[in-house]
Amino acid sequence: MTEGFSNNDDYVGVDNQALTFSVGQTSRTVTVTILNDTAVEGNETFAFIVQQNATDPVSIYLAKTTFRIVDND
Repeated sequence: MTEGFSNNDDYVGVDNQALTFSVGQTSRTVTVTILNDTAVEGNETFAFIVQQNATDPVSIYLAKTTFRIVDND
């Protein structure tokens, strides 16, 4: 599940959706496609969190990583 934010059409991927792991499954592949545009926006970040339960608040998670989209305009 991703953390709450607005992507401003800068990428396509999982957006506030639950991804379910099967019993014994230890990994999943998540694809995020960065969209190139001509808007000067500055660098932006988004986060990906792993939670035990989809109903948990975003402040409760098992793992978290943050990604930065570097503006090239």
